[in-house]
Amino acid sequence: MSDGREEAKERQRLEDKYLYMCQIAEDSARELMERDKMLSGAFNREKDLQAKIHRLEHYIDNIATMIDMQLPLKEQDHWLADMIEVGLYKPDTDEE
Repeated sequence: MSDGREEAKERQRLEDKYLYMCQIAEDSARELMERDKMLSGAFNREKDLQAKIHRLEHYIDNIATMIDMQLPLKEQDHWLADMIEVGLYKPDTDEE
């Protein structure tokens, strides 16, 4: 008779261990999904920043070319108007 009780105890012990391992696996999967979400967000922010840097480099290259080629101030005024429009330059409107 004790064999039946011992087998039941062993079965219960194995079942408890199995449930514990399942919980660990579930927690690990949840943690990995959270990390993946964080990395995905960081990757998207990095792509956005790279695009912004590329755009700014383009703006700088444009004005440098205008200065280097000694284009008329009217061309530089157009460039400046574009920079105001995209919000990269806010002229000082305080006139004394």
